[in-house]
Amino acid sequence: MSLNYAEGGFGGSGTNAGLQSPMFTFGLSAPIPVFYQLQGEQRQAEATLDTSTLQHAQITKQVVSDVDTAFAAYIGTQKLVVRMEKGEPDLKVRPILESAKAALDITRIQYEKGAASLSDFLLALQTYIATKVEYFGDLTNYWTAVYQLEETVAMEPHR
Repeated sequence: MSLNYAEGGFGGSGTNAGLQSPMFTFGLSAPIPVFYQLQGEQRQAEATLDTSTLQHAQITKQVVSDVDTAFAAYIGTQKLVVRMEKGEPDLKVRPILESAKAALDITRIQYEKGAASLSDFLLALQTYIATKVEYFGDLTNYWTAVYQLEETVAMEPHR
């Protein structure tokens, strides 16, 4: 809204023209919503909403994938460690560590009594050491998987 007041001066187009009377002017301006209905802003807001929805879906998918991967690694490495430590009781399979140790002990006794050669004893020792190294690798992978799973879900798994 505007309000103006003007007074004095000469009217017309020449210098000898008559005096101009005081004048008041009023003005009013407002946007006409019929022609501009914020379509650009609405489209921009809809595009931002669509982008946010897609980003949310992508992040959710990534989180689910990370949890699945971490859980699968946890379960897989746990099975390897259990097989080494406890065997497979359902299949009546002895633990691998126990079997390797028993084979080494038997071969040692045989070697001491002269029933086995030095190469047999060294082979049994090598097998036992390789089994222990594999066990330590499995154990390392298991605890790495545990920590990755804890980090992914932000809590400790039930053991």
